[in-house]
Amino acid sequence: MYIPTREVLTDALLALLQEHTMDQITVKMVCQQAGVSRQALYNHYYCLMDVFEALCTREMDAAVSGCDDYHRWAEGFRSILTYFAQRKTVFLHIYRSSSREDLLRIIERYGARLVERGIGQCAADRNLPITERDRRFMVHTYLYMFMGMVDSYFSDGMRETPAYIASRCEAMMAFSIRAALRRLQKLKTTNDA
Repeated sequence: MYIPTREVLTDALLALLQEHTMDQITVKMVCQQAGVSRQALYNHYYCLMDVFEALCTREMDAAVSGCDDYHRWAEGFRSILTYFAQRKTVFLHIYRSSSREDLLRIIERYGARLVERGIGQCAADRNLPITERDRRFMVHTYLYMFMGMVDSYFSDGMRETPAYIASRCEAMMAFSIRAALRRLQKLKTTNDA
């Protein structure tokens, strides 16, 4: 049975991350684990964190499937945190390495797409026009909160439960996108200097 090279490489990296931090893993180790040449890896990826990003993005997509709209954002957030918890060793082996910032950027890029889509859906559903400038500001603000929670979760060793974090975020931010869109619509452009 043929297994695509990309899948073999992500599986190999995942297996190695169960036992090693990202700083301890080399391209040679991943290629040996996968049974492919270095060139095969570089035909598909720029570096090992690119291999991890492909895996992480695929798995986050699966985790939030069906709950990735703004009506169910808390469920989607809980699903992502649950995915991190299921791969706790892997995420902490990356977070506690020199690749920490790369990991957070991967999650931030993914989160930005979800937040942007949620704001767009809410604005369209409520027929609340939003300027590009305000849209960017809202994405940045919500993403900052999301990434702060994720960073705190990792730095604390992922001790808190995903359900607790998501439920508290939901309680504190219920209907905040809709309310923010309405408030932004009422601001006068003279305040935008």
